[in-house]
Amino acid sequence: CALAITVMNRLANVNHPNTLFAVATVQEEVGLRGARTSVEVVNPDVAIVLEGTGASDIPGMNGEENAVLGIGKGPIITLYRQDMIPNYKLSNLFVDTASQHGISIQVRADGIRGGTDGAVIHLHRKGVPTVVLSLPVRHIHSHNGIMHRADFDGAVELLVRIIQQLNQRTVTDLTAW
Repeated sequence: CALAITVMNRLANVNHPNTLFAVATVQEEVGLRGARTSVEVVNPDVAIVLEGTGASDIPGMNGEENAVLGIGKGPIITLYRQDMIPNYKLSNLFVDTASQHGISIQVRADGIRGGTDGAVIHLHRKGVPTVVLSLPVRHIHSHNGIMHRADFDGAVELLVRIIQQLNQRTVTDLTAW
């Protein structure tokens, strides 16, 4: 929620061609129930799913020197999941924009298990170009999750730059073959 609110505040006085909806959903882990109802109400042209994901830079995971996902390395763009395939053009837009503006990101394509609201959203009606942007969190789903402020700030910067680029032509191109 903090990420979406921060981005919305940053864009409040910025000229861009979009109508933005920020939705906080419930019951992702038990059937994506909040996403199912929200996508019907919003009916988005594009969806950017924001979430936390487990960092693997702790003992007992991959080991710090081999960590796939670590805090302080930037937000994570997911290229493939077991439950959805994010829109490759939208994913590339995120990767290219991050590169152009020196924003550190991590890329994930490991067929992650678990739930994401994007699994429901990307199948809505004729399909919605969807991407999942995650912040790595140590000890996720516990009472003391830890994230790195630089990952949060990088995600804000990336989202603001992406949203400013999403004009009608760009959105149309996301689904053009």
